[in-house]
Amino acid sequence: MKITVLITSNNIEKAWNALRLMNTFLAMEHQVSAFLINGGVETEFIDHQLFDIQKNWQLFFERGGIATSCGTCLDFRKLTDRVQKNTIGNLIDCANLVENADKVLTF
Repeated sequence: MKITVLITSNNIEKAWNALRLMNTFLAMEHQVSAFLINGGVETEFIDHQLFDIQKNWQLFFERGGIATSCGTCLDFRKLTDRVQKNTIGNLIDCANLVENADKVLTF
């Protein structure tokens, strides 16, 4: 199954749970793509003692997950130069992910 997850918030616990669920789907051998938009583009940079977000990002990419961040949202936050593993995209990329997904989840 192709699953697209839209992460729209920089809320630490929401980001953590989105990543945990995405990794669970990958472990179940589903295809998982994430599109980060609005405050969600900050998820790649969150480092927190209690919520192992960076560890979960690493696992996501190791398991074959694909993540795209909204370039406009990154530019607005002056984060474009900090992107390391995510692809920088736009709303056409988001629309394509949604259109081609069997399931779409939003956090």
